[in-house]
Amino acid sequence: MATVDVRDDPYDDFGIEIALKIWRWESSDGRWELNTRIERPHGSHRVRSVEFAPRDDGLLVSTGEDGNIKTWIERKVKEKKGEGDGLFALFFRLHARIDSLLVDNSSLDQLLDIFLSYTPSPAGQI
Repeated sequence: MATVDVRDDPYDDFGIEIALKIWRWESSDGRWELNTRIERPHGSHRVRSVEFAPRDDGLLVSTGEDGNIKTWIERKVKEKKGEGDGLFALFFRLHARIDSLLVDNSSLDQLLDIFLSYTPSPAGQI
């Protein structure tokens, strides 16, 4: 599961805070645990959508008001006692000029769906 937290207090000097959070279901505990927290995944711009790839839950794609499509993949992190959990890291970024690609600027989510349907799983590539 992925969520986006936004805190935008006009009376706060820190500006907008945005975090993309990726959660993992822990069946032994019967609850969701925070796996990865990515601060400002699209800089100071808001995140428009987040989706896991239908064929690979280790591949997450986000779109932002900055016009970027970012792909996040799960990378295994080794612990001292053996293999640990996977944490998500940026795999690649694509900047799309929405105004020249699509008739309707609100169609960024449709572009995300097209992108996900043609994106191969990066698991074997890394």
